[in-house]
Amino acid sequence: MDCTESLQLKFVDQMAKFPFMKNAYVAFLLLFSLATTLVTPLAAEAANVLVIGDSLTCGSFGKQVLRNLTARGDRVTLFCTVSSAPIHWLEGRNPQGFTCKTMTSEKPAAENCGPEGITPKLDDVLAQFDAPLVIVALGTNTLYSGRADATYRRMAQTIAANQRRCLWVGPPRMNESESKGYPKGRVGELDTKLTTFYPSLSQVTNTFCKVIDSRAATAPGTPGIHTTDGIHRTGAAGIFWADQLRSQF
Repeated sequence: MDCTESLQLKFVDQMAKFPFMKNAYVAFLLLFSLATTLVTPLAAEAANVLVIGDSLTCGSFGKQVLRNLTARGDRVTLFCTVSSAPIHWLEGRNPQGFTCKTMTSEKPAAENCGPEGITPKLDDVLAQFDAPLVIVALGTNTLYSGRADATYRRMAQTIAANQRRCLWVGPPRMNESESKGYPKGRVGELDTKLTTFYPSLSQVTNTFCKVIDSRAATAPGTPGIHTTDGIHRTGAAGIFWADQLRSQF
């Protein structure tokens, strides 16, 4: 008999002499079991997913991404700012006239990012959530140049630090036939820019983020092509787009 077994037998013998000790021991075991049960789910929830995007992410596409990730068991925090590009997230500032919105798995209704709706600085967001998976959906607001610039690389490199997994969702197809509020032909011109934008996005984010191509899920002839103004997706189109990319997340 080893020392541990001897101590266990002595303890059991003492409990037989003093019944109140047995009750206390049982209570201790119950509390220990409850504490273990409570701690385990919290550890699993630490594996957060962070989503960062522009107006398309504030719309039906982003909301469906949030729902899909939550449904598979992820705990998601989403940030989006209309008209934003990587520079706004790197510097922590809003595009003029717009505010940042946030949604989570627990609170899927959009709220301002903080009291004033200021776009948070990327470094601060990453430090706060320490998410092992970050999904970025930016590109439409710099699409007119036809290329992803150095700020895309800076953002991708910052995200990929500390062994984070980074996925970058590229812009969808545009729909000139549904254009509203833009000069004639502008939306169609943006659509042609996708041909050069995607290779540049892959090049500047190379080794840091995997690029997810949205063009097939939003192409003419698919439910994902429909928009409210030539660029922003209808509710059904945004859901279709997000569902088509779900397996790549």
